[in-house]
Amino acid sequence: MSDVILNDLYKLKAHPFGDAYKGPLDPRADPATLSYYVDVYKWEKSPVLQRISCDNVLEVFPDDKALDAAGSLLVLIAGANQTGKESLRNLILHKLEREGAAADNPPIVTELELQEGDRADSIRQIGTMFAYTYEGAGVAAPARADLEQILDKATSRRSASDKAYYADVFQLWRQLIRPKCKRPLVLSVSGVYLYNTLQVIYNSTRHLFKVIVILTEDPTNAESCRKLLADEKRSVVLIESSKLAHADVERYVRRRLTAERRPDSGFDAASLFPFSPDALDALYDKGPTFATGDEIRWHLDFVNSTLRRAIDDHVAALSAQVAAGGPAVLDHLSPAELVIGPETIKQARKSIHKTVGAGG
Repeated sequence: MSDVILNDLYKLKAHPFGDAYKGPLDPRADPATLSYYVDVYKWEKSPVLQRISCDNVLEVFPDDKALDAAGSLLVLIAGANQTGKESLRNLILHKLEREGAAADNPPIVTELELQEGDRADSIRQIGTMFAYTYEGAGVAAPARADLEQILDKATSRRSASDKAYYADVFQLWRQLIRPKCKRPLVLSVSGVYLYNTLQVIYNSTRHLFKVIVILTEDPTNAESCRKLLADEKRSVVLIESSKLAHADVERYVRRRLTAERRPDSGFDAASLFPFSPDALDALYDKGPTFATGDEIRWHLDFVNSTLRRAIDDHVAALSAQVAAGGPAVLDHLSPAELVIGPETIKQARKSIHKTVGAGG
């Protein structure tokens, strides 16, 4: 019955806040998730990479010539958890893979999570993961054993600098790889946040990787790294993810509903149906602890969970009415019974708070 209500009553092809939002979006695994993206990012410090686009994935993106001229592009994505950092990283990697596939030259992407600590060991981990990733990409030469032999020899000696570790290894690998493999090499790292760790990763590996994407929870350290590298004339951008204000959520909900509506729905892009016009206000009701001038902002994950719960609860209530009175009940609903109003949103908000502790 829930599918009947969504499709026939609400004119929706699918749940607008369904299972795709139970983790980071990844169009590499499912291209359909491209329509689920909302632009909640700050692009001011990223002139060469900007703005989510349904048609182009990213409206501004460097081509191969620009990337070659940059030497190596460092993309820092900073923000709290559940604000879309991972989803944006996946979108950028999808863009690189799509552009590469179109040119019959898909990138080889090395992905790993690190921890703050011994920076030399972090670079060693990156090197080890790359050797396995390169082998797994099906490139015959140089062999993983040859790459590892060079790395092992280098890591047995003490580094002369704390600004970079084993950079000569990555330079040598590049010289060995280029005659055998023209595919662009990309590095994606998460789990680190100190500005000098971010700087070390870039300085150590930039000779090998065309694009380096690093996720961090600390915008301040990310900005420090950006400034330091920009002063050295390196190619570096910073994109910040953020929580959503009221206007952001309204824009997002309209986009999601429009994407999932049936062509014959009769609703335009400005409509919030099946939500009432004031339903989303309930997300931003301020309690007694809020001081004058404070603004409520929500994690994207919390917004998705709350709206999914509100729709599910409302559909369940209508399904119970149908079970008791038959399908004809749906033909006689009052406008207030038909739409999802503020009270349903409030109850969903409270339920999500209790289960996951999301906050504004």
